[in-house]
Amino acid sequence: MTLIVSAHHFDGARWCELPLERDLAGFEKTRHTFYGSPWAVNLGLQVLPLLRNEDVFVSGDDLATLRLEVQTLLRAIVGRVDEQYWTERLTNISSAIDIASRCGADGAVSIS
Repeated sequence: MTLIVSAHHFDGARWCELPLERDLAGFEKTRHTFYGSPWAVNLGLQVLPLLRNEDVFVSGDDLATLRLEVQTLLRAIVGRVDEQYWTERLTNISSAIDIASRCGADGAVSIS
């Protein structure tokens, strides 16, 4: 299984998915081995470690928190063997945040 990132817009009645160029966020096992790992928690992350136990849906002002967490991970992976892999996945999440943020308070990102 694969973790997928999606961007959404609330149209007043329901959440509508917005198109993304790339949507891969990692393998299912990375819920535990990367996003929810003690290493990620020790970096001070709070939203992405939730993936350990559940899907994540972030909207409105919380998108800024998610953006900071992605930026923290991008800095932390420099020099790691899997840097290119994670740079691509984290860039996909960052792109989804950019797209959702254009919708203001009606934008959201999910990782599931």
